[in-house]
Amino acid sequence: MEERPLDFLNNLKGKKVVLSLKEGKSIEGTLLLFDIHLNLVIKYVNSENKRKDLFVRGNSVVFVEAKDESEK
Repeated sequence: MEERPLDFLNNLKGKKVVLSLKEGKSIEGTLLLFDIHLNLVIKYVNSENKRKDLFVRGNSVVFVEAKDESEK
């Protein structure tokens, strides 16, 4: 069990996550990096099936959800 919020994120590095943003949008991708301000870098596939790295500013994140590995 994680003891701190950053431990939770550290356990998600390299795994699929869903980010819920303030604007009501969500982004699904693989968590690559994060910092203490919850700035996140994720790898995602855009609508043209191209892999992109995306920087998400921490103050726009409402929550981070671990994606169920069994889902496709």
